[in-house]
Amino acid sequence: MSFKNANEIDEGESLDYDVCIIGSGAAGIAVAKEFSESNISVIMLEAGGIDFEDELQTDYTYNAVNGREGEWDFTRTRQWGGTTSVWYGRCTKLKPIDYEKRDWVPNSGWPIGPAEVEKFNGRALTTLQVSHQHAIDSAYWQKSETVNAFNSNDIDANVFLWSNPKDMAVAHHKSLGNSKSVTLCYYAFAQQVVPTENDDHIDSVLVKSANGKQFSIRAKHVVIAGGSIENCRLLLLSQKNSPHGVGNQHDNVGRYYMDHPRIEGMAKLMVNFENKNWPSLIRHLDETITDAGNMQVFLSLSEQLQRKEKLLNHGTVFRSIFKEQIASGYLAAKNLYYSVKGKDGNGIDYRDVANMLKGLPKLAQTSLKQALGKPLTFSHLILIDQLEQEPDRASRICLDSEKDRFGQQKTCIEWEIGQSTTDSLRWFHTALDKRLREINLGWVDSPMITDRDYVPEFTDACHPSGTTRMSSDPKTGVVDANCKVHGIDNLYIAGSSVFPTVGYANPTLTLVALGIRLADKIKSNLMVDSTPAAVDSSPAIIEERV
Repeated sequence: MSFKNANEIDEGESLDYDVCIIGSGAAGIAVAKEFSESNISVIMLEAGGIDFEDELQTDYTYNAVNGREGEWDFTRTRQWGGTTSVWYGRCTKLKPIDYEKRDWVPNSGWPIGPAEVEKFNGRALTTLQVSHQHAIDSAYWQKSETVNAFNSNDIDANVFLWSNPKDMAVAHHKSLGNSKSVTLCYYAFAQQVVPTENDDHIDSVLVKSANGKQFSIRAKHVVIAGGSIENCRLLLLSQKNSPHGVGNQHDNVGRYYMDHPRIEGMAKLMVNFENKNWPSLIRHLDETITDAGNMQVFLSLSEQLQRKEKLLNHGTVFRSIFKEQIASGYLAAKNLYYSVKGKDGNGIDYRDVANMLKGLPKLAQTSLKQALGKPLTFSHLILIDQLEQEPDRASRICLDSEKDRFGQQKTCIEWEIGQSTTDSLRWFHTALDKRLREINLGWVDSPMITDRDYVPEFTDACHPSGTTRMSSDPKTGVVDANCKVHGIDNLYIAGSSVFPTVGYANPTLTLVALGIRLADKIKSNLMVDSTPAAVDSSPAIIEERV
């Protein structure tokens, strides 16, 4: 792979490639890697540098229209590798029900099914460098007492595996580095995709370097892979032929915005210590190192219960809390962190300040104990609930009046979360409490159970999705079943922005699988095209990032 600094490209220069990929995160790398051993010339445009630079993040600020804040600026990282430089690395598959058109979930249903995505999951797991791929299915863990304890009519036990390394720029630096067909152009800010006069073909991509020089990329195929927020922003900014942008003839670009509404620590799993098997029964609820790599069991509502009660899907992970942490002010410090970040919606509670200061001596003792590898005393598990939400047309991303360094409009985000999400959360806590009592393991301490009027304060799970949704009908979406923008023969979208629904699971495995599938489609199309553009064979000039 060759590296090109956009700051060194001449003003007005035009570069020709077979494929232009806008974005170098998980989706962009997944697509680019599939061309690495071909003679098809590919350029990846990355607005950031090779490593993180704080000043380049300022254009990611946004306006929250309804006051509902997320971490949409913090977790969108402009650098080679994108947000994989900061993500947690959890991988799992969507459930078959997540793809279905469910009569109780408005606007649900994918134009492709789980069998189609499954064809590419193996290659996606390889791209994500997940070891022991067969272990991603809960059936592999039949001997896990945790899986067996929680699987029931109402609850499903599922498994996360970890990407290792998590940073895909690090993971694929060597494999892409040996490629003569792929070029990474950094400090390259895509400004517009420019269609021909009849709007059915992308003629070029207008780009500005960090130092303000404008140039263009002419490519046979263009893939926008900048994440759900930037994908729709670029389409909306591309106003050469229409003030509504590209691919937006039915006003769908930016709509149906979804994330996974998330709430951490509101509920607790309290253990019945009189059950002598409790350590093995909860063992895999927290992240565990196994022969199959790092894994964690997480729980969801069963398909049976979803259908019966007309519920949305749901995924909950757990984290162990130890008595020393409670006494040391650790939890108070964590609450303060979320308050300062604006994630709990309630502002700073000065009781947390007092408790943290009071507990500082014990916090130091606890930290030393952990550093020396001495065991802590288990207290309970907290629930980290990650919820599905309905695809709502009113939930949207649009252009804001505030502008970035190049005079282009930033984004405003109007994230709507329906009542069905809260209802499904209450059902899950109730079902989990029931299961714990059935197996004499404990109970759930949750205001969702004790107070039927309780309204949780949700934040996001940093999984923006849905803004260029996939559909068979152009009237209800932006891209078709092959992730090609409706009505444009050479423009594609990669990433979770194409998801019609978010389901219960972290999106990265599925979006990488879809990216690989898209690359196969483009390769097939290029086989019948004319001779590929000249491959950039200039040497790599950037040292490997580790």
